[in-house]
Amino acid sequence: MATFYIQNADVDKECEWKALLQAKHITTVYPRENSMSNLKNQWCQKGNTPILKQNISELPQKVFADAQGLEYFHVDEKYMNEVTAQIKGLKLKTFKAEEEKRVEIVKNFGEFTKNFNMDIYVRTLPQENVLLAERENRRVFTDEIWRTIRVALERYEKPVWESKLQELKDKWTKPEGHLYQTFTFADFRQMIEIFGVDKKLLVVLDDPVHDYNYRRWNFFAETIMTYSPDAKEVTTRHQAVFKVFQDLVLGVNWERNGQEELENQIMTLMKGFLKLEEGTYIKISHIDSLIDAIKKEFPKQYAKSESMDYLFKKVPIVGNKTYCPHMVEVDPRRYIQMAACFDLTDYMYCWKPLDKFGKIRGSMSMWEHRMFIMFGWVKQFFERSSETQRIIKILTDNLIIMVDGELRQSSEEFVTGQLSERTAPKPWKARKAPRAEQTQEKPMEVDEPGPAPPTAAATAPAAPAPVPMEVAEPEDGFEKMFAAAMRKKRAAAAAKKN
Repeated sequence: MATFYIQNADVDKECEWKALLQAKHITTVYPRENSMSNLKNQWCQKGNTPILKQNISELPQKVFADAQGLEYFHVDEKYMNEVTAQIKGLKLKTFKAEEEKRVEIVKNFGEFTKNFNMDIYVRTLPQENVLLAERENRRVFTDEIWRTIRVALERYEKPVWESKLQELKDKWTKPEGHLYQTFTFADFRQMIEIFGVDKKLLVVLDDPVHDYNYRRWNFFAETIMTYSPDAKEVTTRHQAVFKVFQDLVLGVNWERNGQEELENQIMTLMKGFLKLEEGTYIKISHIDSLIDAIKKEFPKQYAKSESMDYLFKKVPIVGNKTYCPHMVEVDPRRYIQMAACFDLTDYMYCWKPLDKFGKIRGSMSMWEHRMFIMFGWVKQFFERSSETQRIIKILTDNLIIMVDGELRQSSEEFVTGQLSERTAPKPWKARKAPRAEQTQEKPMEVDEPGPAPPTAAATAPAAPAPVPMEVAEPEDGFEKMFAAAMRKKRAAAAAKKN
């Protein structure tokens, strides 16, 4: 969870939400850059503004995950301290009894705000595309909108339109228990105006849990999750697609062990998530159950699948260097071995493992290893069908986020260029017909537009074909762009120094 300041939109002339909010009495909360301290449970203050905490911050995850009727919200730290003091004063005999009492006190947003007369915090969620960050496209959980309106009106004893609230809730609540609907922030603003909510009561903040997990993405590539209004772990449609890719596509050699029915089930699962309405959040436990069901049905492909922990969790460190996980230097021999083992030969030499003397380099960055290995799996699994362009775009966007920030643009240009190439199928792939021909499956119909036309970078030369280790290293490919980016970086640093 990220560190946050609370600032007033009237005072802060550089407020990034200025064009969006417009209203004079909505306070905004947004992150302080480069702060990774005290991330788990709280956010820091600026001046005399309060420290924010989650209502579940002092509960073990199992406790609040199993609690019935628990709502997720943010509170001022001083009120959580009062709760702790109140529980200690009861002198309960067991720690479990204290936990149960704490859940009872903090479980309901409406009751908690009545007891403490606190500000009403409204968190907003970013859009699904991880490469975009336009704030005007942020969203709010619908269930949090209903309870915000109710609490705000009850604060000033204004009549609550019960029938109107219930009508809206029935219209927008998903019947499936694993799905959660969101409104755009513009819709939220319109809603509170319709009900006459006093904006002075509201404090808008970027969702801290999502922000924290987004920062961790290029470290461990863990699912970017947040908490639903009922305190369940949830994620977006795009992240659900990438999770299926990580759990079901990675670690399988699709040239040797691919099976038509398995491939079709994976594709059906991914497309099913994308057919959900834009802005829908999905319970992660539900996604896991669908993935586990496929793994059980096809034990041959997954029983002995090589663990991907090497890429994401158990990152090996060369020497005593302690960089961030995505910047750790790793042995390129492992990269070459993994690419060869899984027949990911298309991109074995995108990163050039040989120096000018024809010897294997001493190390490579983990983010390079991750990106090219996973991009190889994208090409191996999806290239047989033209109907998967949107899914491929979602996956590659997530891969690009893993790249070091200064090199991200070069990586995006490289990926765009590679995906724009339409080469003839390789002999060992020509034996198997495209998946769309096998199943007579029509391209997926979606509401959102497809990927944008390739940029000028799309005309860049494709990555060179695999060559024997003795052959001189290729000149084209990602490293050329890498070198150009580094030259620009050094030139900028020199200019700044002068």
